[in-house]
Amino acid sequence: MKTTRAVSAALIGVFWWSTASAAPGEVEPPLCNEDSIVDAGPLDGVKLVSPGRIAAGPALHLELMPGEVCDPDKWQPGWCNPNAAAGTSGVQIHRYKSWACVVVPGKGKLATVAGWIPASRWLEDKSTSTSAWVGVWQNNHAKLSITSVDGRLHVVGNAIWQGGGDPHFGSFTFDAPLGTDVVGLTGECEVQIRKVGNFLFAQDNKQCGGMNVSFDGLYRYRGDLKP
Repeated sequence: MKTTRAVSAALIGVFWWSTASAAPGEVEPPLCNEDSIVDAGPLDGVKLVSPGRIAAGPALHLELMPGEVCDPDKWQPGWCNPNAAAGTSGVQIHRYKSWACVVVPGKGKLATVAGWIPASRWLEDKSTSTSAWVGVWQNNHAKLSITSVDGRLHVVGNAIWQGGGDPHFGSFTFDAPLGTDVVGLTGECEVQIRKVGNFLFAQDNKQCGGMNVSFDGLYRYRGDLKP
């Protein structure tokens, strides 16, 4: 697992946007961020997401704000290049008017990308899966190792946050029954994990490790690793 968690220009842009005021009487769109889904606890948060894929058409750039057109003069070179091709699978987190907030795999084996696309370009998959949990699932800040033991799932989670000093770590272990699309741990550390399409999606209560450590987000299957 990587030992750093990059702070991208996207997060800086999202922070700036979240501090701006909406027009009088206008409802602000929710943040398009896979961390801490707005107004939802861990269990409700994982149940809000739904699997799907980018519909046929030109590759898209996932935008920071609904309807925004990325301005290359405001960002680092290449930032505004398309980063979600037609057919790319992922999950939808929010809908706002005619826009969908989605999370899809990024470049490399760990990266994920969140942003807004026209809702007409998102094809939802309403089916759920309760199989194929076993394996290693990972993103750029956490790893879930899942095995099957005596007909139950054994889930081990490890996460890291690297600030300006020493890294902060988090971990948990729990067992869960097979045959469900959501498994989780309750108590002082609460984390809920859902099988969503080809991915796992997790939300926690920020009490599962050191400062700023979180298991929130989309996890990609690592078939090259053994749990």
